[in-house]
Amino acid sequence: MISGILLAAGESSRMEGAFKPLLAWRSGTVIDACVKSLRDSRLGQIIVVLGHREAEIRSRLAGSGVEFAINPDYKLGMLSSVKTALSQIGPQTTAVLIALVDQPMVTAEIINQLIDAYEKGDKRVGLPTYEGRHGHPIILSRDFEIGAAAEVSYSGRSGGVQVDQTERRRLIPRLLVVVV
Repeated sequence: MISGILLAAGESSRMEGAFKPLLAWRSGTVIDACVKSLRDSRLGQIIVVLGHREAEIRSRLAGSGVEFAINPDYKLGMLSSVKTALSQIGPQTTAVLIALVDQPMVTAEIINQLIDAYEKGDKRVGLPTYEGRHGHPIILSRDFEIGAAAEVSYSGRSGGVQVDQTERRRLIPRLLVVVV
């Protein structure tokens, strides 16, 4: 089973007062759209990582069928949120899809395309590629050590994905993500 992790703990500090998860999006909010896409996909367990304004988001998502992981160290960046969520994944989880709360355009269909490509390969990491750039959501095998040897690192607050040359040889061949 592939579990989903939605990173939603940050302060939205670059948004000049706006809070990304609760911004209006179509008939709801950005986080509503993200959770709907994750729930409508083939993912199993879904964990939403919260930190800043945790109670407000938890209330918004009450009854949505997701689990919550609370990151008290969310100011340290995305990696702290990923590690918080990984501590809660179930024993049946073979891989995790890590999604960002500021990507409401990533649909269940896109998530399922990523899952299909990951499952067809023999890789430990699935990085979607669009116009030559890696992005999110990414898929990591459960046996992939997030912090080991800096194979994949979330660089500070910006969350950029860096992959070393050793790990590149184990990556899924380029995935095309269609942006709607």
